[in-house]
This record gives sequence, C-alpha cells and structure tokens, in this order.
Amino acid sequence: MKFLLLRGLMREQRHWGEFPRILQAQVPGSEVVCLDLPGTGTESQRSCPFSVMEIVQDVRERWLKIRKEGENWNILGVSLGGMIAMEWCSLNPHDFNRLIFVNSSAANLSPPWFRMRLQVVPNLLVSAMMGQSLNKQVKRELAILKMTTRLRSDMDEVAKIWAIFFAEQPISSSTGMRQFWAALRFVAPARSEVTPVEILTVCSKKDHFTDPRCSERLAQHFQAQKIEHPQAGHDLPLDDPEWLARQVFDWISQRA
Repeated sequence: MKFLLLRGLMREQRHWGEFPRILQAQVPGSEVVCLDLPGTGTESQRSCPFSVMEIVQDVRERWLKIRKEGENWNILGVSLGGMIAMEWCSLNPHDFNRLIFVNSSAANLSPPWFRMRLQVVPNLLVSAMMGQSLNKQVKRELAILKMTTRLRSDMDEVAKIWAIFFAEQPISSSTGMRQFWAALRFVAPARSEVTPVEILTVCSKKDHFTDPRCSERLAQHFQAQKIEHPQAGHDLPLDDPEWLARQVFDWISQRA
C-alpha cells in the first residue's frame, strides 16, 4: 500500500515534518511518497498553473513516472492539497483506492468567509509584505504558524526551520497568487464522479483559518465519514501527526 501526500497553499513537502514517517510506521507495509506542487519545493523554479485541474495534470504526470502496475495507492491532501486530491479522483477515479482530505473546502459548498475566515486576512496581508531577509522570514513563518497551529509548543523553532526552507527553495508571490486563485474557484465534483474511491474527511474543530463547517459540508456532499480533532488547528499534520496517522490507519482497517 502506498500513500501520495499533497501539501497546501505556499507549502512544500518538507513542511510535512514528521507526519510521513509516522504514517508509514502506523500503517504496516506502507510506503509514503510526497510530491511538490508546481512552483514549490523541488518544483520552485517552475510556474504554477491558474487552476486546480492544471495542477492535477502537472503532478499526475510526475506521479505516473513512479507508479508501477498493480500498486495500491491512496491520496491524502491538506487544504489546497485536498482540493487537488478531489479533482484528481474525479478526473482519474481509478488512480487511487482511497481519498483523504484534511481541513479542505469547495466554492460550491461554502461561502468565501467560511473557506478563509475574515479574521486571518489582515495577518496574511502583513506576513506577505514582510521582507526577504532570514530574520523577516522567521517572523513571517511564526505569524502564519500562529494562524494555523494550536498545539505546538516549539513554534519558534519550527519558524526558524521553515524560514530556511524558504531561503533554500523560495516560493514566489506569483505562485501564491496563482494557488490562491485556483483554490478560490475550486468546485467539489459530484460523488458519482469519484466512484469507486473511498473517502474520508478529516477536520480540526479549533481550525481558525478554515471553518470546520466546510469539512462537514464536504462529508455530506460525498456521503463520506468525517472525523474531527477536538483541539488542533488548520495544519493538523503539524499539530498532531500521531493522531492523524492513527485515524487514517483505523479507517483503512475498518474499511478492509
């Protein structure tokens, strides 16, 4: 069994932290693969498309090069990564057996002020205008972490590490704008379009970035099981990776 992990807005595979290792250890015999979205991480020198569908096509082209015939794959995405995973399963429903999305949303199910809470907008604008020096980047990452996490006691250290990620593989403002525009226009596909993929919706009750009602509506739309973390923030894989990995394993075991 293999998992493909997709990160969210202005994030790359190193931002998963310990979650890939923990998920692989939690699910016996599994292998976890992370691919960056165009314009981020290993793909930071490339341009990001304007639509979720085009992002899917870009990532899938790279994924097909590593997939082998007969392999059992699952896809897990966070926020924008979840939107990409949903679109992927609607365009190519036989690529994956299971679809798991975390703290995601869709324009046809939730209003914009649910998908991005209004109180985070000023902080996002301030963080976007910070300078490019390493010290400024640390402050920027810390400001974002305060919006997206609730359980980490080491945010200062995480911010320093993530600022180094940005210095090594910068994500351009153009990529951020294109990703935001793609996410803004994303429409969840019909349940029939992703059949026979099994679906799990995961959300954080204390998500102060995206209203958890977005996940509730996605679960209803897809007639899927929903699991809710009682305390974590938007970046659930960073806030509580052990809990998320355990929920994924338990869900797969139950479905099996």
